Amino acid sequence: MTLLHKMLVDHRRRRRPVVQKNPLSEVPLAVCAAAIEKASIPTPPPPAVPSNVINCGEEGDTTDTTHVQNELPQRSRTTTTVRLPLKYPASVPAHTAHTAIRNIHQHQHTSINKERTLERTYQDKHDPVIMCKDKSKNHYRNQTYSKFKPVPLASENWKSYKSTGDYFTIHIYTKDYELPESPKIKFEDSNVSPQIINILQENNINYMSPVQEKSIPIIAGGYNTLIAGEAGCGKTLAYLIPILENILEWKKNKKDRYNAPFVIILTPSRELSEQIEDVIKLFKSLDIKVHKLFGSHFKSKAFNPRVDDIDILVSTVGAISKYIATGIYSLENVRHIVLDEADALLDDSFNDTTVGFLRRFKFRAGPSENEEKIGTQLSLVSATMPTSLSDLLGEIIELDFFEKVTTSHLHKTMPHVPQKFMRVNKSTKPAYLLQIARANYKSKVPSIIFCNDSSTCNWLSLFLNSNNVKNINLNGEMDWKLRRERFKQFQNGEYDILVCTSIAARGLDTCRVQHVINYEFPAFIADYIHRCGRTGRLGSKVPGKVTNLISSKNEINLTQNIEKSARMMTEFENVNANIKRIITFKGASSQSDMDWSDISEKEDQYDSENEKKEEK
Repeated sequence: MTLLHKMLVDHRRRRRPVVQKNPLSEVPLAVCAAAIEKASIPTPPPPAVPSNVINCGEEGDTTDTTHVQNELPQRSRTTTTVRLPLKYPASVPAHTAHTAIRNIHQHQHTSINKERTLERTYQDKHDPVIMCKDKSKNHYRNQTYSKFKPVPLASENWKSYKSTGDYFTIHIYTKDYELPESPKIKFEDSNVSPQIINILQENNINYMSPVQEKSIPIIAGGYNTLIAGEAGCGKTLAYLIPILENILEWKKNKKDRYNAPFVIILTPSRELSEQIEDVIKLFKSLDIKVHKLFGSHFKSKAFNPRVDDIDILVSTVGAISKYIATGIYSLENVRHIVLDEADALLDDSFNDTTVGFLRRFKFRAGPSENEEKIGTQLSLVSATMPTSLSDLLGEIIELDFFEKVTTSHLHKTMPHVPQKFMRVNKSTKPAYLLQIARANYKSKVPSIIFCNDSSTCNWLSLFLNSNNVKNINLNGEMDWKLRRERFKQFQNGEYDILVCTSIAARGLDTCRVQHVINYEFPAFIADYIHRCGRTGRLGSKVPGKVTNLISSKNEINLTQNIEKSARMMTEFENVNANIKRIITFKGASSQSDMDWSDISEKEDQYDSENEKKEEK
């Protein structure tokens, strides 16, 4: 560089003014104002200036003090000192300064809204509905998904062996959400007769469940009713209470009704028939006569039939067909028919027998004063609503004649019962089960372990007993008397672990159960709903929980369906229990206890063999 060039550079540097860097020049105006406003430091009064001019300092100063009165509500209006970078000339018009202050306030309100949004998001992030092993796949309350993209699932890659050990838990209910079956209305405030209310209070039943609140006036009014609600919500009393009230009125005009019941209740299993009979016997002070029918010892009963006044006849669908065909029981006084567990009774296994029996009656289209001429009243009760009713009952009664009573959580994940899904291998599944069962046995937690067939049920019971986990098993290959005795042992607390097939999944009142374990996952969603319904029932002391051990591809497909429904808060897909198709799908060699008609046939064969032995 030449000497002349250096002289020119030095000359320019001398002419350039030296500006000291202001630390506040890089801070946003709104942040400065908000910080000083929070401090609320009082300042001395400003010097007198013209009314239309606000003095920002002398020219040449980099910063100065501006005295303004904040345009805030009266509670926070104070005179503060705001240090601003010198962006304006010495004198700034008043309207320009007020505009800047108004922008500060708008920025403050925007920041507050953002903080509130972040706080709400923080709360949702700490309230997960689906908790996964991989936290990035958690689903939080109020979280939504795009309709045009697939829903991300924790079980998305479970068909790969690398996913072994993965898990997720669905728990919709929290302390901020009310249980779906929480009772609110007392029976005293309803139109139920005082006689029935007194009996209910003696048994510590004081409140009506939502299903009972809706169903009782409809059935008492004479309407055909379809009751569909999650398991354990009080459906049995929902139809029994109005039926008992009607029977008390019918008995005043009818006498000498030998073997001519007013009401017939059909069930798919003997265990459920006995349970309903036990509930009716609670009202024995009303002089209600109930009789249950089974297919056992039919020949001896046909030669020497029981003759008595009967108000309610509880029977399996196969047994009542035999007794009606022989003329032992009369149908002339039948006013009301109930199909308990209607989805099973209208399945392929019972469809022909059930529909054939219903064809004997003329059903009513609605209530009327003369009930004898109007026809029979029909009630369908189930934890799942059959979607093929129009095809099955279209020739007998139109669906428009039914009053439908459903719950908000029908065909959905039970919101108050945590449900854990564990991805395991078939070889390690017994070890996982042993670990869970041993912990429940030591803690005395009443548990039910479900299998899909009798052979697995028997083996699993022996496996647990050999590992010092005391249990009893229950399956359809046993005599019904043995099944009844074992179930009573479990209900009475002699055993805390029951290993069973799906024969114990429908209708049975298991308020004592606190843990349901699906060692083998069911083949249909409807059966999963019934199994989960063994815990978290109305009257249970604790909500309970469900644990599912998932290994096969079919089980994974069903798991993904359940998880997707929980994330989208929608109903399950394909909630149709078709027991016959399950048997066909598993093959002729399967000994599944889900075929109720096969169980009934085995029981009848067993009873006929015993009768032959007795005759010899």
